[in-house]
Amino acid sequence: MCGSTGRLVPAALAFFLLAATPAASQYLYIEPASFHVSPGERTGVTFRAVGLPRLQAAWLRNATLLTDFAAFNVTGLHEDGERVAGFASVRSTGTLVVYASISREDCIWSAKALIVSAEPGAGFRRLAGLPLEIAPERDPYTLKAGEMLPVVVRLHGRPAPNVSLNAVSTDADGRASVLVTGGKQTLEAKAGCLSSTLTFELP
Repeated sequence: MCGSTGRLVPAALAFFLLAATPAASQYLYIEPASFHVSPGERTGVTFRAVGLPRLQAAWLRNATLLTDFAAFNVTGLHEDGERVAGFASVRSTGTLVVYASISREDCIWSAKALIVSAEPGAGFRRLAGLPLEIAPERDPYTLKAGEMLPVVVRLHGRPAPNVSLNAVSTDADGRASVLVTGGKQTLEAKAGCLSSTLTFELP
C-alpha cells in the first residue's frame, strides 16, 4: 500500500496530475441523479467532460450499468446543454458500477461512478475494462469519513505503477490509499493521453 495519503475532493476541483499540458485538464465525469437508489428504479445519469466545449451523445462509448450478474445499457442518451444525459434501470441490489468513455484526438477519457441499491454489495469489484481504470479494493459505501480507501489503478488491465491519483501516486503494484471524506467524492488519474475518474457519494 502506498505510504502517503491524499484527500479526495469534489469533482468541480480539477487536479493537474501530471505535467501542465492541455491534456492534463481533460476528464470525463459521471454524475448520477442519485447515488442511493432502489431496485426497480429508473434513475438519471449525467455525463460531463472537462476539456471539451460541448460533449456530444455520439461520442460516448459503452455507457453501461454493471450489476453483480449482468450489464445493462444506459439508454436515452441526449445532449442537455454542455452535458449528456440518459437513464439507467436499476434491476438488483448492491453496489452498482456505471461507466463510459469517449475517444477524441487519439486520447481516451474514461469514467466510472458507484451507486448503491438498497445496500452495499460485491458489485464494486467488477471491472469495466477501461483503458485506464480506478478499481476500489473496498466498497466505499462500507466506509465512513476519515477512513482509507485502497484502490488499484489499471492500465490496459494491468496494475499501473507511478500513476498520479489526486495527491498521491500508485506504488510498484499500482496501489494507492486515499482518505475518504463526506459528500460527493471524485478520484482522478492520468497516464499519458488516457484519463480516468471514479465518483461516489457518502453521507
